[in-house]
Amino acid sequence: MSVLPSQAVSITFRTKNIDGELADATGTITAVLYRNGVATSVTVTVASITGTGRYSASWTNAGYAASDQLEVEVTATIGGTAYTSKIWSDSVLSVPTPAQNAAELERTGGPIKIIQSQTRASNSSIT
Repeated sequence: MSVLPSQAVSITFRTKNIDGELADATGTITAVLYRNGVATSVTVTVASITGTGRYSASWTNAGYAASDQLEVEVTATIGGTAYTSKIWSDSVLSVPTPAQNAAELERTGGPIKIIQSQTRASNSSIT
């Protein structure tokens, strides 16, 4: 799933203890959105959702460029130990401008182009 330049994004993630079992984090989980490897100032909101060790992270992309690489990294304390992990990464899709859309419609002759037409005959009897 790629994202759009100014899209609101929400993802879910889980935290586990050293035994691999779902476990709630102690304290506040922090999250940072990176764009092309550099931390952004975008606020990533982390919230607990139903169930042990289940969380959501949400933010709105800040008008990024096509092909920008985005990543979310969280830091959480579980069982007295602080862990930092990349929980999500994706790329930004390009959004065509109205002029680009019009040029593509002109080039292709319309929004739908029939590549192949086929007629199927049915086998019926007339008495």
